[in-house]
Amino acid sequence: IAKLDHAFSNPASNAFAKSLLFGTKTDMSSSLKTAYQQLGILHIIAISGMHLDILFKLLEKCTRWLPNQPWARWTKLVTLLLLVWSYTIIAHAGPSIVRASLFFSTILIGRFFHLNIFSLNTISIGIMLVLLYNSQIITGIGLQLSYAAVVGIHFFYKPLLQLLPMDNQLLRIAWNNLSISIAAQLTTLPIILYYFHTSSSLSII
Repeated sequence: IAKLDHAFSNPASNAFAKSLLFGTKTDMSSSLKTAYQQLGILHIIAISGMHLDILFKLLEKCTRWLPNQPWARWTKLVTLLLLVWSYTIIAHAGPSIVRASLFFSTILIGRFFHLNIFSLNTISIGIMLVLLYNSQIITGIGLQLSYAAVVGIHFFYKPLLQLLPMDNQLLRIAWNNLSISIAAQLTTLPIILYYFHTSSSLSII
């Protein structure tokens, strides 16, 4: 945070960088937070699965050079788990990032033991562990939206993607990202409308 204070002199940029990297929103103006909420993109500045997914993929790429030996596989597993959970703690271990960390940890351990990874089982393990820790958390809007988005992506992303096969690589990338957004919106929209009585169509874009 001290390094960010030194790098970003502009207060708005400084506050955005802190929220984007560490989930620290104390310096962000309430009007900006409200704007993000109205646009339906508050998840961009809430440390969650999206942030951890980027970090996770980068870390995996960094460990690809390791040989396929038992010691190397153990090294990769322990290193990735330590880094994922270290970042979780640095980002104040908010509910959304803890859920994401549980999800990625389950995937890592499953792959390590050559188990058949079924997405719904992975999602269910995360929910079960969270509820064992605190059963009342099921009433939290954040948890409901988080898991609704993941379930939506699991069920609807591939069918949507296959609706419009693209030959052009740029169009394929654009449709790929749009399909993920639409898939997540399909399952989160009912919850958003129930709690907030409003939604923004711009959030898909």
